[in-house]
Amino acid sequence: MVITVPPWRRATMRTALGLLAFLAIVAGAANGDHVNTPGDDPATTTTPDDHRGDLRIAFGSCNRHDRRQDLWPAVRALSADAWVWLGDAIYADGKVNKVRRYGGRDFHVGAYETQNAHPEYAALTKETRILGTWDDHDYGFNNAGGEWREKDFAQKAFLDFLGEDESSPRRTRAGVYEAYTFRRLGANKRGSVRLILLDARYGADAKSGRVLDPDQWAWFEKLMLGKSLGDHGADYDDDDGSSSDRGCVAFDGAVSDENTDCDPVDVTVVGSSVQVHAHTQELLNKMGMGMDIESWNNYPAERRRLFDLIAAANGRTRTVILSGDVHHSEIGGSPAGCDLPSELVELTSSGMTHGLQDEIPTAFLKKLARHPWAPTYLAPWLFPNVGNLQRRRYIGFNFGELVVDFGDFHDSPRDAGEGESSPANLSPAASFGGSDEYTYEGDRNIEPSVILRIRGSDGKVKLARTVPFSQLEGSWGEYGDRGKAVSRARWQCRGEAHLTSAQGWRLPVLLVAVALGWPLGFLLAAWWVWREISRARRKRKAD
Repeated sequence: MVITVPPWRRATMRTALGLLAFLAIVAGAANGDHVNTPGDDPATTTTPDDHRGDLRIAFGSCNRHDRRQDLWPAVRALSADAWVWLGDAIYADGKVNKVRRYGGRDFHVGAYETQNAHPEYAALTKETRILGTWDDHDYGFNNAGGEWREKDFAQKAFLDFLGEDESSPRRTRAGVYEAYTFRRLGANKRGSVRLILLDARYGADAKSGRVLDPDQWAWFEKLMLGKSLGDHGADYDDDDGSSSDRGCVAFDGAVSDENTDCDPVDVTVVGSSVQVHAHTQELLNKMGMGMDIESWNNYPAERRRLFDLIAAANGRTRTVILSGDVHHSEIGGSPAGCDLPSELVELTSSGMTHGLQDEIPTAFLKKLARHPWAPTYLAPWLFPNVGNLQRRRYIGFNFGELVVDFGDFHDSPRDAGEGESSPANLSPAASFGGSDEYTYEGDRNIEPSVILRIRGSDGKVKLARTVPFSQLEGSWGEYGDRGKAVSRARWQCRGEAHLTSAQGWRLPVLLVAVALGWPLGFLLAAWWVWREISRARRKRKAD
């Protein structure tokens, strides 16, 4: 996806963003927000940091192959079921004399070889399954889309890097999108999770406002609904799983092809290399400085189509989103009744080897920002207290972790016993499989949940949130007339796009005030100390 910005404006925006990044760090320090704890913001954990549940996936993005990589020991320590690249596993482009250029095919392949030769990463590949999709820099060029001349070569190089089998459909597909279905999870071996990795590069077209090409949309719809809708003009209807136009392999309970199985699952994890809920980008757009930052926000029709698809699939699965690209991490999304009838949570992890600090314009300020005492959070109070915007962002090097825990949520062929009741959040996967009776079993009382975490290079949790299955369920019927009463009217649904000019400028004004106030306060304190010392000396002489 190419977004054209005049060179002079691009340079101005980068400088402004760099200064804002530094001021934000100063503001975090002034707030005492440098302590690396989850805090009391909404993104807090309710489960132990080492709780691995029934499925654990680790992921990351924005990894320069030629820089120091300190995260791998922490990643390996998780013993995750899979490591997922969510874009920019390497950087095949760079700046020469301040002009960005593609490094060439040999450089592109060599970058992957350098990454594979990293000792800790090489060890991870022997211990953990490696999956992934790409973003612009491992695709070949900053913000490139379907017009990229080297995209076919880039696809082969990327799949070689992942170790994709030569017979894989990804080798002949127009794009690197893929899905993986994990079944037989949980205590009763009937839990299921599907990981869908989208390709937001190969078929993207900024001129036509397209993120995914028609073939990828059809494939995506089959996985979510069990059928392809073809033209988006058709309505999204709930699918009962009986359609003969399944277009994929049915799961028979014994043998399943994880890449083509599209039966319902308990949880669907959608991986997008760019953000779906790009709240920070919207805020920068308000200030006229966000044009060079990509997200689904740049393509409102595609974004709405994505939301409608997830909502239509709610009777078959519960959905969460993983993303990268933005050089910081956060747990965002939209509350129930806004973009979807249910809550939609997005975990963004970006910046494995570089982050917002690298946008700071001078080497001296960069060094200050990387000092051990420098904060690694953007303080929540910097952001407007509107909707769910006032939350913490982590800006240290990081990777993400998603855990699915089925807890005591078991489906059983027996009827519920006396005094027992069926849970409200019935498993769509289990009901499709045949059994429609559900009971809680066992001594523990753990609600089935999706656990989202951000971890730093020390392996400690920096941000976390536990999302019960029940919060990922719902239908528009619960809200009455969707067009009149839901997203536009509820204050919880407001975001940066709805802010007044004064609210939109809150962040830079606060940052400048803190940046100016901190040194002035220091000088004032120094002057006061000097004055008191002078008074004491004069008094001693007088005595």
